[in-house]
Amino acid sequence: MNLICYFDKKAGGNPAFIHMFKSMFEGLQLRFPEHQFTHIQAEPGMDHLPPYISNFLIINPENNKVILMSLWDRGMDCLTDQTIWKKFPIVQYLGGLGMSISSEEIKKTYGIEHIPFQYPLGVPNAYEYIDKFKTDYIPNKKIKKAIFMGALYGIRETFKKLTKNHPLIEVYGNDDPYHGIEYFKKLVEYKIAISFNGNGELCMRDFEAMGLKIPVVRSELVTQFYNRLIPDVHYIKATEPHDESIRLNSDHNLLTEQFVNTIESVIDDDVLLTRIANNGSDYFEKYCGVDYMIELYFKLININKLK
Repeated sequence: MNLICYFDKKAGGNPAFIHMFKSMFEGLQLRFPEHQFTHIQAEPGMDHLPPYISNFLIINPENNKVILMSLWDRGMDCLTDQTIWKKFPIVQYLGGLGMSISSEEIKKTYGIEHIPFQYPLGVPNAYEYIDKFKTDYIPNKKIKKAIFMGALYGIRETFKKLTKNHPLIEVYGNDDPYHGIEYFKKLVEYKIAISFNGNGELCMRDFEAMGLKIPVVRSELVTQFYNRLIPDVHYIKATEPHDESIRLNSDHNLLTEQFVNTIESVIDDDVLLTRIANNGSDYFEKYCGVDYMIELYFKLININKLK
C-alpha cells in the first residue's frame, strides 16, 4: 500500500510531540518496508481532523480509511464530527485523551475500534523541568497545604471562592506568576496537588504532579489509559466519577466540599501520602515517557486494517 501520514512536524512547538511524531513516521518506514509512507504536513483548516497539532493520521488514499492516533484532550471531537469521518472512516483509533465513554461504548455507538493510550506531557520542556525539580517525597519538608494552579472556571472558580481562607489550601489562576518552569518549581514544594477535570476529563497536571512525586487528589477517573490509573493507589479519590466537563452544570458546591473533606482527612497521613506519591512516580516513570509511548504505538497499530 502507498500510505499518507498527516502530522505537524512542528507539533505546536512541543518537543515531546515532535520527537514522538518523527519517531513514529521513521518507525513505520522501518517496520513495514512492504508499504510506502509519505508525509504531508498538517496545516490549519485541513478537513482531516481538528486540531491538527496533536494528531497523527495514516490514510490509505485508495479507500480513505484512516488509522488515527490522537493526543487531543477532547478526543470525542474525533468521533462526533461525522462530516469528517463519513469521508475518512476510522478503522483504528488510539488515544483521545479525556473521553468519558469506554472503548466498548465507542465500538457500539460509532462502530470504531478504539484502544486507550498513554499521553506525553503537554507543556514544552515539562520533562526537563520534572527532572530538574523532582525529589524524594519527605512529608515534613513539604508545605503542609494542597495546591491548585491553572485556569479558573467552573468548579475551579467555586473552589477558590469557597476555600479562600482555608489554612490547608492554596489556589492560583493564570493571572498568577506560576507558568512554565515556575509552575513546576512551586508545585514540588507542597504536600498535595489538587486536580480538577479540565475541558476533557483528565488534566495534564495529574501527570506533572506524579512526575514530581507529589500525591494527587482528584475525582475518580472514567477515562481509561492503556495502563490504568487506580484510585487510592496512584491518586487519592476525592469524589465519585462524573463524566461531564467542569464547564457543564454539576454541583460545584458539593464537589468543593468533598475535595476539602478529603484534603483535611489525608493531610496528616504521611504514610498514605508517601505511598501515593511513590506509586504515582513509579507509574510516571514506567508509562509516561515518550519512548515508551512510541513502542506502545507500534505494539497496538494494525496496518492491515487500512486495506
